Amino acid sequence: MIKQNLRKKLFFLSKLPFIWLNNHRYFFSCVFSLTFKCDSACKTCNIWENGRGKKELNTQQWLQVIKKISKENIIWVTLTGGNPFLRTDLTDIYSACLEHLKPLVITIPVSATCPEKIYEDSKLICKLNRKYQNKTFLNISLDGVGATHDLMRGRQGAFQSTLKTIELLANLTKENSNYLELGFFTTISQYNIGNFQEILSFVKSNRIKHKLNFSYGIGIAESRKELFNENSSLSQNLEKEELLPIINVFRKYIKTLPTDPVKRTFLISYADFLEKNIISPKNIDCRIGNSALHITPQGKIWNCAIKGDCSGNILDAGNLSHKKQAPVSCMCYNVNYHYINTLSNFTACLSWLRIYAALKLGSLYGPGNNLSG
Repeated sequence: MIKQNLRKKLFFLSKLPFIWLNNHRYFFSCVFSLTFKCDSACKTCNIWENGRGKKELNTQQWLQVIKKISKENIIWVTLTGGNPFLRTDLTDIYSACLEHLKPLVITIPVSATCPEKIYEDSKLICKLNRKYQNKTFLNISLDGVGATHDLMRGRQGAFQSTLKTIELLANLTKENSNYLELGFFTTISQYNIGNFQEILSFVKSNRIKHKLNFSYGIGIAESRKELFNENSSLSQNLEKEELLPIINVFRKYIKTLPTDPVKRTFLISYADFLEKNIISPKNIDCRIGNSALHITPQGKIWNCAIKGDCSGNILDAGNLSHKKQAPVSCMCYNVNYHYINTLSNFTACLSWLRIYAALKLGSLYGPGNNLSG
């Protein structure tokens, strides 16, 4: 498994110059929003309400989509929603991604509302990963602790379901550490910004309890077409004086994580990005439209999940290369977009490599190996 992962990483590194020089030729990331369905009612998202009753692609149509983009250089796949675990065919779609796209990374957000279904699907995912020598990153949503999480998710008992999901997935991960990795992800908003230290303490305690190096990421709540909350002013309600201390605490914590240096580098680079742009907001040349495919549950091709600009339906589209757009002057706090823009740009990638080298050498951030964080 280690040799297989090393080969995949080296293959990806060899493609980076091609990505930089041929920015309008191939996509390397794709997000499949598999469903509008969601059994939470989060304060920062309205997909649970506005997505009701909308027609979605069926299993065969999703398999057709995956085969259609198999000639792209996809290295990173995200399966999301809504709640992707509400689909009965999630593992069929996952299997097709492994077979046809052969990505380096597959990420699935976990809202943790249905522990048994998540566990059973994850067992099948581990079996598929063993077959294809792949690894999946499951990011468990954590927007508070106890009643705060229930309030944020709009669902009584949500935190208890999360605790059960963590227990089941932690045991599964210990048995399948080569094929599954767990992490937590918190969306910072005006509703939970005062509870960050409590959330971080919960993450630390679970690292100790389960003896697993849970990764941890944060994002800032934003108005997105993807989430049906584009008329809200979520990010505008967060003050610089509130956000900067949280970013500094987050970055300090990530420096202590004994996790994959590549993942740690991305997390630190995102913290640096947030700090820089919160202090002095400045548009960047966003390359999402020519580096990433975002496919909605209805098959629409979006150039950006924030704006929701549609460039057709994936089932009707011919050669995807003509759907690409030139970099646009824009700036948002979407964590995945930061990672994609970093890999799409030579200058940004050099900055990332400097952080990575410092982590490896221990000269700037130090590797850290204390599970107590």
